[in-house]
Amino acid sequence: MGNKTNWVAIIIIILVVAGIAVWAIMFLESPASTEMSGGSPSQTPAVPTIPTSPVASSSLLVPKTWTAEYTSSGFVPAAITIKKGDTVTWVNKESVFVWPASDPHPTHTVYPGFDAKRALATGETYSFTFDKIGTWGYHDHTNSAAKGTVTVTP
Repeated sequence: MGNKTNWVAIIIIILVVAGIAVWAIMFLESPASTEMSGGSPSQTPAVPTIPTSPVASSSLLVPKTWTAEYTSSGFVPAAITIKKGDTVTWVNKESVFVWPASDPHPTHTVYPGFDAKRALATGETYSFTFDKIGTWGYHDHTNSAAKGTVTVTP
């Protein structure tokens, strides 16, 4: 009978140890237990956050390209409002040459670098990316009466 009692005791000990192991695994892997202990669950992936502040979201904006055509009416549109980092592309739709450049005529010094540096034939283009905030006047260097403005906002 002593042998039978030993086997029963061993089986009870095994069941108790197995029960403790199962309980420990369930408790340690539970998200609720990690919330209580202040830890983070090892199996729960991190949730990405999407920035919502104006500064963070503005950095996600993709720069745009705007078009101004040179026609018999001059620059169309004559006034363009864009964001800092955007590009304006001038397209010559007229049968005469056009030379987009920063004011004043003939020095082009209001916005250094904003100057096609040559006259564009019909169908040719010139692009400039604006990285300074402000309102920038420009003209056609071959016909300084043709004018326009680019307003750059933050």
